[in-house]
Amino acid sequence: MELKDIIEEQRQFSARHGWHWKVENMENMMKRLEYGTIAMTGEVGEFANVLKKVIRDKEANIPIEEEKFAHLREELTDIFIYVILMSVTLGMNLENDWKAKKSKNEERFKRYEVEGK
Repeated sequence: MELKDIIEEQRQFSARHGWHWKVENMENMMKRLEYGTIAMTGEVGEFANVLKKVIRDKEANIPIEEEKFAHLREELTDIFIYVILMSVTLGMNLENDWKAKKSKNEERFKRYEVEGK
């Protein structure tokens, strides 16, 4: 499945549940971005909390259960969903915008390249 297909499926899922992320006007856009930022920040906090527990267990030489890594993957997916929804609100093409940003970063971080890689 391509990224554009994932974005469209998420958009349709949200619409079926009454969660409209498409922009109707500037006020609507700002509300969507504000909500998305708060929601995504909450998901980042949940990810960080699970990671904190994984690190704590590792430092205490407690075996790390696969369940904790599954939980990390789930929280990271929640973050990704909000990235998708806010990109819809901003009218982005994530693939093209990522490529443009990657080009900028290639130039910006050129001096940090590791030789032979």
